Amino acid sequence: MSLNWAMVDVPDRDRFYALSRGGSSNPVKFWFVGVVNKLWLFDSNGEPAKSISVNLGLLDNRDVALANNILRQHSKPHGAAEDYPDMRFSRWMTVRQQGESKPAPELFTDVYDARDGLRLPRLRMRQLPANQLTRGNLVLIDASVQRWHPRKEEGKTVWSEYKAYFALNYIALLNDSPPPNMPGQSLPQGDIEIEL
Repeated sequence: MSLNWAMVDVPDRDRFYALSRGGSSNPVKFWFVGVVNKLWLFDSNGEPAKSISVNLGLLDNRDVALANNILRQHSKPHGAAEDYPDMRFSRWMTVRQQGESKPAPELFTDVYDARDGLRLPRLRMRQLPANQLTRGNLVLIDASVQRWHPRKEEGKTVWSEYKAYFALNYIALLNDSPPPNMPGQSLPQGDIEIEL
């Protein structure tokens, strides 16, 4: 499958580039299953944050290697992305409200209950408040690959260079029982049902 960068224009948000197939402007979706290691869904006052992130310990080291490889291959220069032991998924939460000159953060609401089975489209699952997620939860993350331009030491942005990252689309809570000791060694008992 050939993946290319395509510009995506979402109303009330800034344009961005995402990996897409062929000439499509629909971002390719990636699914990752793992244990939540870190959460940043609110600012230090419990209010909506300008950007949010979730760090996930993937269940198999091969998945970690594959995810890191995707980021390296699609960064420029190639290999510019760093390898991480767990994967970080982030999302800018600022939107421009009509009549406002400055963007403001909105609450992250894309959390779904998949403890009784993953149902697609995701709106067939019950929504959960984001504050119900905790470290140790087993989740599925739906993400796309986007890019950002790092600033150089002089403070200038070099537009020809960029780093790929996983942009968080939504989180599906699969299991909220206490986590296993080591991801990949033991999984919660029972089947996880996916209904299409």
